[in-house]
Amino acid sequence: YLTAAHSMSAHLCSGDATDEHWESYHAMIATALGCLESASKDWGTHEPRKQARIRLKLAEVLLEETTNSEELADLLVKGIDHCERERLMDIKYALKHLEVRAQFRSSPKSAFKLAETAIADAQAQRLQRWVYAFRFLRISLSMQPDGPSETASTLKHLTELTAEADARQDVAVQIISASLEAIMHVHSNRLDALESAQRALTAARTHQLAPEMEQLPQMCALLDCVDLACSLSDYQNEQAKSKTDRLHHDLDKRTRTNAWSKDGSFLITLGEAAGEGVEADTAGIFRSTTSGELALSFQWLSRSQLYMIGYSLTGSGLLWRNSEDKKAETFIAQGLKLDQPLPDGLSLSVRAYGEMQAVQRRMALEAKLVMIFAYCTRANWASAADAIDDLRGESSYTADLQDETTAATLLYLAGVCKHGLGDLETALSIYQSPNLTIDPRSKAPPYLKDLRLLAGLNQVPILRSLSPSSAYPLLAALYPLCQSHTSPSIRSAYQILAASSSPSSLPIIKQKQYLQAALTPAQAAKNSQMLSIIMNTMTEMFFTGIVGKQALQSADAGTQLATKSADPLWGVVAQGMYRSLLERSGEVSKVDIVEKRVRQGWEKVPEGVRERLEGQWEKERHVQGGA
Repeated sequence: YLTAAHSMSAHLCSGDATDEHWESYHAMIATALGCLESASKDWGTHEPRKQARIRLKLAEVLLEETTNSEELADLLVKGIDHCERERLMDIKYALKHLEVRAQFRSSPKSAFKLAETAIADAQAQRLQRWVYAFRFLRISLSMQPDGPSETASTLKHLTELTAEADARQDVAVQIISASLEAIMHVHSNRLDALESAQRALTAARTHQLAPEMEQLPQMCALLDCVDLACSLSDYQNEQAKSKTDRLHHDLDKRTRTNAWSKDGSFLITLGEAAGEGVEADTAGIFRSTTSGELALSFQWLSRSQLYMIGYSLTGSGLLWRNSEDKKAETFIAQGLKLDQPLPDGLSLSVRAYGEMQAVQRRMALEAKLVMIFAYCTRANWASAADAIDDLRGESSYTADLQDETTAATLLYLAGVCKHGLGDLETALSIYQSPNLTIDPRSKAPPYLKDLRLLAGLNQVPILRSLSPSSAYPLLAALYPLCQSHTSPSIRSAYQILAASSSPSSLPIIKQKQYLQAALTPAQAAKNSQMLSIIMNTMTEMFFTGIVGKQALQSADAGTQLATKSADPLWGVVAQGMYRSLLERSGEVSKVDIVEKRVRQGWEKVPEGVRERLEGQWEKERHVQGGA
């Protein structure tokens, strides 16, 4: 009955299932539960192990297929008591494992305490396999996106897990423990997070020639992904590019092995022989390998899902140069092509199948968000705005878009698009919305804090136009957040705004200092947009009305950088200044060529921006005419 019901999971999760299909599924599950309850009574006194196994299976089905927590809790208590009386240790701990997972749904912190109690109990019984199982369960639950933040205690369990694996020389456990530790560090807010993550990666890679690593291509791929994430988090663009090349080379090599299952599950051996019936006694937590070794079962990504993450990370790693070659968009689009229905033949419950779908849907959503950022890097505001509308219109993403960070990201991108299209009033209202407002008391994750900081910086040039008296105070308030920020592009952006948004009485020497302070981090980040803005700002500030070789060189450099940045507005600004300098320098033969480029570039500037600028110029001409 369970097999027949689970064969319907793909259809039920497709969105096309009718009420009759759901009734059929629930009827088969109810029948299976009835059979198990009946069998449990029939085997009540004859064979304790069989009765315990049936209770274990019944508890597993109740956890997976129902929300009847009271019945499940009662069954688990009776089952654990029965196993203790009959000394059925594996089944007892399997039931405790289910108990922790069930408790996590309603009270994560209570589940953590149950897991820690089970660890201590297994240690007292000297059952190291179960110590491993409960430690990995405790760690994996604390790493769930919707779980409580337990960084310190999770790292403590990882340290203890590593020490236990070192003592027993369980290499596979050492590899996975170090890999998970690296992930925890990357996600933490600690100052030494990336350094600690790199140490954990190094510890895992000390086993790269071990046979256990060869048998775990999933971990090899995970290590490459985390390593790339470290470089991205540290804004090491060139380093990230070299790691993306290695990631794809290794992915192609590692995903061709037979170690990949359809559902993403894999095994790690524990260096001891598997007992007879271990899978039935542990509800599949432990399994026997083909060679008879005991192995702990893990669930991760399928082959195609790993490729999706690989392409998305690669796209993120190439955003800094997307305006030049569009490679970031190419990789992200390639990953999105893999967002296909799950493979046929998966025998999973509706809940498990839905969770696999949710993981893949989340990966696709993240990739689409990165794609929107990629469009923005080359001022393709129309495509970015369309992609935002498409995301908001897809019903499958409705729940995901309620997440605070995702909602803020999409809102910020919408503001950037309005800004780029010239709708400054709407952009300002978006940047000033509660989701994007900086709150010093907030415990928001670093990414969300950065997003809010960017929204604050983006307000400054708009306020210069709409409410000049508000621009400088806001910039001054952002100074402490930008001054010590780890992102060189954010530090550069602040200095550019300081040079152009400060009071008009700012001495030229101070303006030069600001621009020089902006130039160094922009060069470090290889940020062509920032470099374009800096060079063209220098040309406008220091060479307007001046004729000479240095002025022409500055304008020419600004033109080249603007072309490289792929922003038509800054391209027109740069070409316009270059044209004016050529006119004053008497180089008439070049003026017509540059003038043609200005006119062609102006047509590519968004209509809203053109209308706003033309209106501003008309107002200035009227004021000058009146004077």
